[in-house]
Amino acid sequence: MFSLLLIALTGCVSIGESDRSASPAPLPSPLPKAVHPATAKPADRDQSRVVAALTQVDACALLDRAKAKAPGFAVGDRLRRTAPHECRIEHRSAWVRVELGVRDLSRSDSALRTLAGVKAYVKRDETSCEVRLPVSFQYSISFYGHWPDKSTQAGCPTVEAFATAAVPVLRRPSPAKVPLAGWSGCAALGKLLGRSTGRFELGSYPTNNVDGCGDLSEGRRLVDVSLGYGSDLKLSDFGKTIRLGTRTAGITYGDSQCWLTWNQGPSAQPDPREKWVQIVLRAPNCGTTKRLAIRMSALLDGPVSAGPKPQAPLLLGPTDPDSDRPGACVDLPVAQSQTPCEAYHPVQPPNGAVEVYRHGSQDGNVVCAISQDAVRRVLGAGFRPVVEGAACVYVEPSNALQVRVVVTDHKTGEGVSLRKVELAGRQVLISTLRQSEDSKLVTLRAEDSTGVVLLIQCTFSRPRRSGDLDTSREAQLEPLAERILEQSF
Repeated sequence: MFSLLLIALTGCVSIGESDRSASPAPLPSPLPKAVHPATAKPADRDQSRVVAALTQVDACALLDRAKAKAPGFAVGDRLRRTAPHECRIEHRSAWVRVELGVRDLSRSDSALRTLAGVKAYVKRDETSCEVRLPVSFQYSISFYGHWPDKSTQAGCPTVEAFATAAVPVLRRPSPAKVPLAGWSGCAALGKLLGRSTGRFELGSYPTNNVDGCGDLSEGRRLVDVSLGYGSDLKLSDFGKTIRLGTRTAGITYGDSQCWLTWNQGPSAQPDPREKWVQIVLRAPNCGTTKRLAIRMSALLDGPVSAGPKPQAPLLLGPTDPDSDRPGACVDLPVAQSQTPCEAYHPVQPPNGAVEVYRHGSQDGNVVCAISQDAVRRVLGAGFRPVVEGAACVYVEPSNALQVRVVVTDHKTGEGVSLRKVELAGRQVLISTLRQSEDSKLVTLRAEDSTGVVLLIQCTFSRPRRSGDLDTSREAQLEPLAERILEQSF
């Protein structure tokens, strides 16, 4: 006899002894998890080559007003080059900024799109929108729009229009002819320290892109540099100043660190906010910072150092990996558990509850084998299986629905159920739990007369944490459970 248990908040009924047959005989010991060949992880691009390619891009050429035809902006709107590899276009209170080499802390909260044949991530709210075109596992080209006045015509279509029009330019880029355009923060820092840039991280205040860089060679940031543009330095705003040859730098202290800020020379930009090439250098103490600043100032006065061959193509195709997670694991949101996600390895599905338990209670690949046909037929081919320990998890790119299937024994908690149904001639108990306005959990627990338990947990979420919660597929879960029971139990 089967019974299915789900967790409920109200209107619950317990599973008591009257709902059971006699206590099942002890189950045979489960087989050890089979050893499957390791799945090769995708390899990231060479960071130094990606950086070299980014420095070859004129950021302002990516905001082509005529080609983009972006809503809310006109051909005559002004461009501001705010840093060597950063540009901004403004129309009244609305603006769109492009930055090269922005670090991606997470991509799971952005909608996955394809724009002009390349992979893109889009994140929006009421007054802003960002489109990121990934160039590696960690970095992207960012198009960020902001419109504080809600009456403006600007919106996410505006930012998408600029990003789409920029793709052909990025396929055949040409560098800007402005001060420091040939440098990146990491190229300058690597030359300064005499180290490989492999352990460097892009971005350093106030240029959080390819114009900034931090040295992580010892596991933490020891030295940072920012190559940006800025206004006249008010040296009176600094507690102390220091001479760097013919230049004067302001000193800032904080968190056992010492920052030096100085103007290297004219930037050739018309806006007084970007009048100067402005350098910010940080090190653990002011003695070290001064020594490095003197050398950095001289380095930037000289020619640009030759770098590695630029990465080409720079942008990623729609199916190119942008994570080191194998297979469909890329579509599994980073979980709280420490169990690593593994690609599914096809195995021969066992038949019968006891055999399913023996083979599957320790191996999620077996659980995938007994359930993938049902998932494909009921939910569609868009769901792909991955393995987390003994669980088989079905994922899809939008993250709107995740289905976790586990085979275990009757010692798993009994709990309470919202309602009972009969599927494939067996009793099934179903519960739902609205975890928040953003998610809903539906759990199914079926216990065989042998003591084998089938658990199906279905989590509905807002698509990539940016769309509306859609639970319309909840009606498909009972047919899914019924098909699994009929086929393998």
